[in-house]
Amino acid sequence: MKVLGERLRKIYRLLDAWQSFIWFYIVGVALHEWGHAMAGWLLGAKTIVIFKPNLSGICMWLASTRDPLKLQLFGLAGGLAVFLMYMWALIFEQDKEDQAALCMYGFAQLCYAVGEMQAAVGLLPWELANLCFLIGMVLGIMVWTLLRILKLLK
Repeated sequence: MKVLGERLRKIYRLLDAWQSFIWFYIVGVALHEWGHAMAGWLLGAKTIVIFKPNLSGICMWLASTRDPLKLQLFGLAGGLAVFLMYMWALIFEQDKEDQAALCMYGFAQLCYAVGEMQAAVGLLPWELANLCFLIGMVLGIMVWTLLRILKLLK
């Protein structure tokens, strides 16, 4: 009977981890597009946000600009907003699966923001900006693991 209890506990933890990763991904998409919309608003641009059925989104300028600084700020704002919000949440989070998801997606969004900032002005192909997201996920898990080893997370 004890073996069954241990297996159920492992299944529960696996489901808890999946729930965390799915939840923080979906919330991250919304926060990312909100960050772009806020940057557009601060830069005096009208934007529109579209969320897609494949759990992605896009924030577009209604009137295009060619100013490279504005485009780079607009590109950086989405991922930076998610990174800052997720790192703030990480300070208070007690659940280690949630901590892993916050770290992974927070750093993924930060790396993607740097790639998106460069792609917005044509300095980087969009495919490489997307690759930045995956690199950030690996970096985030490495940071989470280091924080756990150093016992900086509960």
